[in-house]
Amino acid sequence: INTNQYAVRMIKPVNFYRNIAEAKDSAAADWYNYANDYFERAGRNNYKEAFEAYNKSISYVANYKDARQKMQEAFDRSLIYVLVNQVQYDGFGFNNNWNWNNYNSRDQQLQNQIIRDLGGRNNRNIPAYYFNEWDLRRENRAPDMVIDMVWRNMRSDQPRDRTRNYNRSKKIETGRDTANKPIYQTVTATVYVTERYLEANADMNIIFTDAKNRTQVDWQAIPASYRTSIEFATYSGDRRALENNDWNLINRGQNQPLPNREEVFEQLMRNIYNDLLNRIRRVTGW
Repeated sequence: INTNQYAVRMIKPVNFYRNIAEAKDSAAADWYNYANDYFERAGRNNYKEAFEAYNKSISYVANYKDARQKMQEAFDRSLIYVLVNQVQYDGFGFNNNWNWNNYNSRDQQLQNQIIRDLGGRNNRNIPAYYFNEWDLRRENRAPDMVIDMVWRNMRSDQPRDRTRNYNRSKKIETGRDTANKPIYQTVTATVYVTERYLEANADMNIIFTDAKNRTQVDWQAIPASYRTSIEFATYSGDRRALENNDWNLINRGQNQPLPNREEVFEQLMRNIYNDLLNRIRRVTGW
């Protein structure tokens, strides 16, 4: 409109830029004052409220006063030191003859992997640092929160067999007649398939404890399950009726190994691992 003087005289447009700027400045000021109120109250929940309010303030006016600086200060004052203990086992099944002492090294590696994937000492996404016991001692800090991870209700069946069978038939040429026409014969075979399968399940319990007043902050359970199987087959009848897929099953040995107990356990953990990390982040974060 401004490029056409006739249009300007006819329409007389109003420039609302100043009104918008004033409204944004007012909104930024309101959120900033609201944030200051919670910031001065102190406490993690109040710092969280202040952090979010400062963030809204600068969403209206970038770099409004010292909102960005106070936003970072609210984050830093909310930081907690979280001790992540090694996985424990309570009431596990697996025929009650696992020698768990053999897996201490594995459990320590898993503990360190969890801490590393949560961000450890370098986490910047939520106000929490994660440590094992030894690293926390090196920091000369007592934990603010303790996380215990406990496998319970661990169950694993012995491998079981399930069988099925199906028939094959095929017309094959067996010769020629006197007119040199092919002579066909129908041959049949039966394939006997065995599926050997293994099933396991357990519950991962995550217990969050306030280390200062020794009260439980939260408790959650994640169900985990795992199933794997192998197949092999035998047959009876005329081998000429069989297809390539049948031979693939028949040629498999019956002694194919299923996962051992440690592999089953690792798969259970793998199946719930991302859920485990996300739940820890939600409880230890804001």
